[in-house]
Amino acid sequence: TTAAADGTDLVVSSHSSGITDRFGPGVYFVDFDLDIRSCGWSATFNDSGDGHLSATTISVDIRDTLGDDNWTGLVVRIFNANGSPVDLTGADGFTAHVDC
Repeated sequence: TTAAADGTDLVVSSHSSGITDRFGPGVYFVDFDLDIRSCGWSATFNDSGDGHLSATTISVDIRDTLGDDNWTGLVVRIFNANGSPVDLTGADGFTAHVDC
């Protein structure tokens, strides 16, 4: 189960995924159509091809860490080199992967 999003919050490719929403600066929600509590998950950056990313760190966790009892979603956080939340720019994006 994979969802890929670009800097415009658009899912550019997906399989068995719901929607990718921007929640705030550098914070994205990725919802899937299954309970992912017993699954593994990861997220990686996608570079637009120019060799420059606006961010340096990506973290991912099950969305329930926000206390909203959402067991079908991930929260993906993006940070710059100073550790501040940052939105992706241009065609840069990320891919969230869930393995059950």
